[in-house]
Amino acid sequence: MTKEEFLTVVDWKSPRRKDLAKANSEDDVKDATQTAFSTKNARVKICVLTTLDGVGYPMASAILHLACKDVPLLDVRALATLGLEKPTSYDFRFWNDYCVAVFAIAGASKLSLRVIDRALWSYGGTILKRRATVT
Repeated sequence: MTKEEFLTVVDWKSPRRKDLAKANSEDDVKDATQTAFSTKNARVKICVLTTLDGVGYPMASAILHLACKDVPLLDVRALATLGLEKPTSYDFRFWNDYCVAVFAIAGASKLSLRVIDRALWSYGGTILKRRATVT
């Protein structure tokens, strides 16, 4: 992935992270994404991307989702749909458990990850709006 492609994904997922992401060099972006896209090891795949400035688990999941097509998007709205709160910090165990839950939905529904991600995101927005009006 080029730095320009990387910044496009960052801008799509979370525009407020773009200034941090700009600090990464072209080589750092290429090396991290090449490693992430070429391994089958889920821990390496997600963790290597989080070494980039401006990239946490949600952003890394967006990069992998768009590039590899077999990774669900991690988002607070999706978490809300699943009845989960955003953790104070993400770790691999949380990420892996989230993926297992989304893959289970995909297996049961026979829907693509992209369709499931959109549904989780959309319904989660409704849940978060309700929570905001209650408090």
